[in-house]
Amino acid sequence: MRILLIAMLFLFAANVVAETRYVDDLLKITMRSGQGTTHKILRSLESGTQLEILEDAGQYTLVRTKDGLEGWVLSQYLTKTPIARDRLVRAEKRLSRLQAEKQQLEQSLAELRQEKGTVEKAQQNLTAETAKLTDELEHLRSIAERPIELDSQNRELKQQVQALQREIDQLKADNAHLKDRTQRDWFITGAGVLLGGIFLGLILPMLRRKKKAGMFD
Repeated sequence: MRILLIAMLFLFAANVVAETRYVDDLLKITMRSGQGTTHKILRSLESGTQLEILEDAGQYTLVRTKDGLEGWVLSQYLTKTPIARDRLVRAEKRLSRLQAEKQQLEQSLAELRQEKGTVEKAQQNLTAETAKLTDELEHLRSIAERPIELDSQNRELKQQVQALQREIDQLKADNAHLKDRTQRDWFITGAGVLLGGIFLGLILPMLRRKKKAGMFD
């Protein structure tokens, strides 16, 4: 059990410190079963192939491919960085991703600007609506205050009507009094005229007879 644990720890440590390298900018290199050209060729590795470093023996390096094949390659054909072609592909992918992100950000910015315009327009509409409602509120307040004013005016008008009614009643009374007085005056005048006529009717014949009698004397 202890041996198994030590082996697992050793394997884990080996994987942690394992270094990654790439086949340099050549068309192909050979992976052999041992150090030197006399050993069997296991595989041809194309430029840019990713390899895990297992042992660096100077001129040759023991490597492992992604599919688990192990072999020796010349150290001079390995590089710590991906080849220019792979870096170009990665750069192009990254550029494409950045351009897509840039386009998405520009679209988001355009949407935000449109939303901002919509919000500003809505704010203007709200401002105008608030001003309109304020005017209507003032109008309603003035209407609400009018009944009090109208009630006061109504009381004043009632008082004026009552005063005018009293004046009319007084004028009617004065008119009736004047009418009675006028009728009385006309009655007295008529009676005076009638009595004067009667008086003259009685006196004038007597005066005429006296005048005639004096002439005959």
